[in-house]
Amino acid sequence: MIRLPEDKPIKPKKEPKYYFIYGEPMSGKTFFASYFPHVLDINTDNNASQSRAPSIQLLTDENGQPVYDIIGRLDEIIKLISKSTFKTIVIDTIEDVVSAVTKQITDSANEKYITDGKLAYGKGSSMVKKVIEDLVLELKSLPVNVIWISREEEQNDIAARTSKIVPALKTKYYNIVAGNCDLVIRTSKTGDGQNTTYYRQIKSRRSNYIPQDITNPQVRNLLASCMGMFTREQMEELKNKKEK
Repeated sequence: MIRLPEDKPIKPKKEPKYYFIYGEPMSGKTFFASYFPHVLDINTDNNASQSRAPSIQLLTDENGQPVYDIIGRLDEIIKLISKSTFKTIVIDTIEDVVSAVTKQITDSANEKYITDGKLAYGKGSSMVKKVIEDLVLELKSLPVNVIWISREEEQNDIAARTSKIVPALKTKYYNIVAGNCDLVIRTSKTGDGQNTTYYRQIKSRRSNYIPQDITNPQVRNLLASCMGMFTREQMEELKNKKEK
């Protein structure tokens, strides 16, 4: 039976659960995500074996054979997650998921491109968009953190003679995914080899979070390592409260 809430203001619960992380290759995206609580990495990169997090390959099955029904495999994985003890789901990488879904839809229609023949006039693109929208909503319906990982690329404006770094995920899909996230984080690095230094920076946020908003200490410490997440004063205040 559905019950309406009481007609009075409530105190907002400002705790981030949905994250979009992008950055250049080998800048620590998967590494950072692997330290969230009880992680499952749904991987397309074939780099999961180098991570501390348990993983499942999306593009190949348990015997190493190619998966042709990507959409069906995603549905099956999500059903299994709902019965599991995993608390953080990582999609690594989301642009590979979009590419795999696009390929499945074009192959099923016996077309070469998503804009050809039976998929023309936006029909094919709408089908891909619907799959990604459903994936976002299905993951949000689960009691888990969700981390979407993307590579980055340089976007050039020839007329203005400017360039900027943006996620590799196409804008129309970025708006769907990041629009349902609480934090957008960019990873980067400087130097080479043993002299490499890694950075994480908050690029966008749904709310001005303070340390006390983050109830899980593990997640709080991870986010505190991101430039622009908390002020030094906020962290000092939290430390002082713990010591009392």
